[in-house]
Amino acid sequence: MLLGRAEDSDTLSGRAFIWPELLSYASSHLWLGYGYESFWTAGRIDQISSTLGWGLREAHNSYLEIVLWLGITGLMLLLINVMAGLLASIRQWRTTDDSVCLLPAGMIVFGLINAGCESGMVVVSLVPFLIGCLLMKLALFCPAGAISDARA
Repeated sequence: MLLGRAEDSDTLSGRAFIWPELLSYASSHLWLGYGYESFWTAGRIDQISSTLGWGLREAHNSYLEIVLWLGITGLMLLLINVMAGLLASIRQWRTTDDSVCLLPAGMIVFGLINAGCESGMVVVSLVPFLIGCLLMKLALFCPAGAISDARA
């Protein structure tokens, strides 16, 4: 998880100090958050960075980042959508017996694990984009065998 780095391994490279500080901010706007990508203002970055003693501009946890942006409500809606995508991938694999359908499921599981230590899963980058493309393929392009199986 630390990619071979030994420094600050007991605090997950300082993340253990970041999360409690940010949870205090999240608790004041728990249900709806501060607004999409609105938490990290220059003032808050300066205040949090001075409290922690080093520069910081993200939560280093996608779940906490979403709570700051959209609150518990947004996090729950996001997780419902992620679980729906995971179930769609597994359902299509079981219907078609095509192991390619498990690629989105594997990437979603990777994303859920990675989201615990990085904020990169909630911004548009390569992995979230690929997951979105794979899920769109599952949603829009159903294999011919699956249609006849579904009608039976």
